Amino acid sequence: MKQWKCTVCGYIHAGNEPPEKCPVCAADRSKFVPIEEVAEKTNETQPSRPRPKATPNPNQDPTKQENRSQPVWQRIAASTIGQKLTRYHGHPIAVHIPNGVLPLAVLFTLLAAIFKSESLAIAAQYNVGFVALSMPIVIATGLIDWINSFKARMTRVFRIKMICAGIVTVVSIILTFWGIARPDIYNSPLAQSWFFLLLHITNLVAATIAGLYGGKLVFRK
Repeated sequence: MKQWKCTVCGYIHAGNEPPEKCPVCAADRSKFVPIEEVAEKTNETQPSRPRPKATPNPNQDPTKQENRSQPVWQRIAASTIGQKLTRYHGHPIAVHIPNGVLPLAVLFTLLAAIFKSESLAIAAQYNVGFVALSMPIVIATGLIDWINSFKARMTRVFRIKMICAGIVTVVSIILTFWGIARPDIYNSPLAQSWFFLLLHITNLVAATIAGLYGGKLVFRK
């Protein structure tokens, strides 16, 4: 039985034909190559006749020129810091911050709405504000990891993760400023306070979906 490797995420499929879509990153079957072909490419030898070395121009650094032609995020990802963030799992570490805080924000918001508790409302406000502050780090490390680990290839999985990250960022900012502008939101009419809670739940759902797809990419399942 043949084995096929997804060139986007590295998933290995066993079968006579590659799958229609990668079950991990949702790349189509054209991104799969036979394992034998991967091994052959790895073991290819260099030509016996070495190419003559071009005389370097002291006034021209080709590496710098190539880097300047790349988009800014690719240059950041290729930098020493970007490589270390990918190597030491910067994005999975960063994403645990909002994922751990968001459930508490929803819980405190729900309890504050039920019991009209000012202290719980303040706790919820601090939590959602912390999420809003952490999301730029989550997005930045995610982009770096996407470029370094997955060659910036856009599939359905990455598109969903990016949309969810955008939802969490925007909704967290809205909730933060809404809470600052209306600290008495939990004493407002029922419809308005429950809409405030609904936004918190939307945040949690978006973060959960992004986490599920992120887990598939990490564990290749």
